[in-house]
Amino acid sequence: MKYSTRTRYGLRFLVYLAMYGKDRYVQLSEIEKHEAISLRYLEQIIRMLKPSEVLQSQRGKYGGYMLSRPPEKIILSEVVRYLEGDLAPIACLGEDKECIRYADCPTLPMWKELQSIIISFLEKKTLKDIVNQFTELRDQKTIQ
Repeated sequence: MKYSTRTRYGLRFLVYLAMYGKDRYVQLSEIEKHEAISLRYLEQIIRMLKPSEVLQSQRGKYGGYMLSRPPEKIILSEVVRYLEGDLAPIACLGEDKECIRYADCPTLPMWKELQSIIISFLEKKTLKDIVNQFTELRDQKTIQ
């Protein structure tokens, strides 16, 4: 199972804002350079995240984007749902319940358990957790 680049890049975008945009709006061109994500793709990610209300924006010379709430209040399951759509590992557990084998599928319990584990993991993690893990790894590398 793979998550899309939209989700991977979207999380990198949010981590960048959490780390470098605490008290200022960050322009997309800055993120484009630092994260090597195209401006057009960042704009698509922002459009998908807009309903989640995790971002605020400001136009103008000093405009850009910043988080609308602290990173510890941004739960990953919320973000991934907006970027990825459904968190179900297979179609019949998500929006597509048209599977003719749904009622007697021998693997369905295993898929349901996997879905439960994924959702539980993402609901326990926040954007702040990712920032902390990254900072710890970065600091370990600079010490060595």
